[in-house]
Amino acid sequence: MNMKQKMSVALISIILLSATALAASTSDATVKAPTAAFSAKPLTGNVPLKVVFTDKSTGKPTSWKWTFGDGSSSTTKNPTHTYSKAGKYTVILTVKNKLGSNTATKSNYINVVTVKPVASFSASPTSGEAPLTVKFTDKSTGTPTSWSWSFGDKSTSTAQNPTHKYGKAGKYTVSLTVKNAKGSNTKTMSGYINVKVTPPPVDPEMITVSVDASLTEAFTDMESQFEAEHPEIYVNLNFGGSETLRRQIEGGAPVDVFASADENQMDILADESLITNNSRKNFAHNSLVLIVPKSSTLNITSIKDLTNYKVKKISIGNPNITPVGKYTRLALTEAGLWGQLENKLVLAEDVKQVLVYVERGEVDAGFVYMTDTKTAQPGTVKIVANVPVSTPITYPIAVVSSTEYKEQAQKFLDFVTGKEGQAILKKYGFITKS
Repeated sequence: MNMKQKMSVALISIILLSATALAASTSDATVKAPTAAFSAKPLTGNVPLKVVFTDKSTGKPTSWKWTFGDGSSSTTKNPTHTYSKAGKYTVILTVKNKLGSNTATKSNYINVVTVKPVASFSASPTSGEAPLTVKFTDKSTGTPTSWSWSFGDKSTSTAQNPTHKYGKAGKYTVSLTVKNAKGSNTKTMSGYINVKVTPPPVDPEMITVSVDASLTEAFTDMESQFEAEHPEIYVNLNFGGSETLRRQIEGGAPVDVFASADENQMDILADESLITNNSRKNFAHNSLVLIVPKSSTLNITSIKDLTNYKVKKISIGNPNITPVGKYTRLALTEAGLWGQLENKLVLAEDVKQVLVYVERGEVDAGFVYMTDTKTAQPGTVKIVANVPVSTPITYPIAVVSSTEYKEQAQKFLDFVTGKEGQAILKKYGFITKS
């Protein structure tokens, strides 16, 4: 190659390199740092509120970081988020590309509200032969936090979706009262449950057993097993707080057996000669624990941590009517914390309601029995501390002195305190004599 040819090749190379650099410069000039912008729909509504967020940023962002204001976040371009608590939420979006980042903040952008609940329910089946087991399903709106059922046969329940067994023929009127912080509402369906009876060869006797709410799952299991072994006896379970049940017995309610979570309630009935003293037995023990929502970030590890100003709401059973509330008050008083925490307390009608409050994240912490944690919705709560109480948490059971079915009532009591009943209690975490 001669000198002239070499110079031509060099000139062509310079031209090509210049063109490439110019093209790259022109391409970069079309890319700019992004500007964050977004919209959402809906902006307001009732708990739980599902919101769809839409990115409207300019400048071709390549990454997105959303903060929804309730401790949740997302890196999706157009996320959907559900708010489970009432409040006003500030939403933040940060977008980025290789030339920079930008943030858009909308204060109090999402407004989630709690409204007064409206009671509604269904049941299945609504008719059939006795004994008829009916599953009731709550269909109330407005996010209720407590439920009070009346089944029309003098039995009640505070479970959200209870199962009740009707032992006698008749048409039963069912009522449901639901409550939340905004108020209450009642739905009544007259003659809703139609129970028919084909007379059996031997007419079974029905006994009513009033049981503290903390024993709900264990005694429901016992009922099925006992009836399978004793087809001549129907067991009607009546759940509630121990003091409420004691007052029902004092008021003349037709109760045959009483199982309490508080020895004091049984002592009162004994002093009034309302139980058969020689039938009375202690059949189980429990322990008190402090629980928090599984998603809690407050780092609560002991009851002393409840004094932290960041802890706003603590649920306990009402100490005036529930054993779990009395044990909690005693424990906090003995720890010197009752006066400091009293203004933070959210009182519940029974231990199951405390559990619901914590499961839903409506309170920062709650005091329940160890056994109640085993029936919590999976992944909703965690135990952070065992709570010492100077008075043992003991469960007594006795035959009510006014019963017309002493033999049948005693058979059920013997089942509870016997090998089979104790095994069922142990399965649900109770401390038993065996």
